[in-house]
Amino acid sequence: MQSNLGELAKRDIGLVAISVDDVAPGKALAAKLGLTFPVLADPKATALKAFGIFDAETEIAWPSIFVVSRDGKVVHRWLADTFSERIVTADVMKALDTP
Repeated sequence: MQSNLGELAKRDIGLVAISVDDVAPGKALAAKLGLTFPVLADPKATALKAFGIFDAETEIAWPSIFVVSRDGKVVHRWLADTFSERIVTADVMKALDTP
């Protein structure tokens, strides 16, 4: 998604990541990956639970992407089938082109 920030900005779309990790590990990961968008810390998994993507048994959040409109409605979402799966950026960009 990082490489598509310019295209997202043209569409007036912002990007934010939410991690169950504390602030310091999140900052370290963002720096290591060269991320320029915010990586928010949610160590109590409050937001992750609200989105229904936190597995309390394993304390891992499922990889997912949500597109939320300005009025707070989820207009697109992708949920991984496994913890190790990642959503393909091209699929996200393609879906953003369809109403």
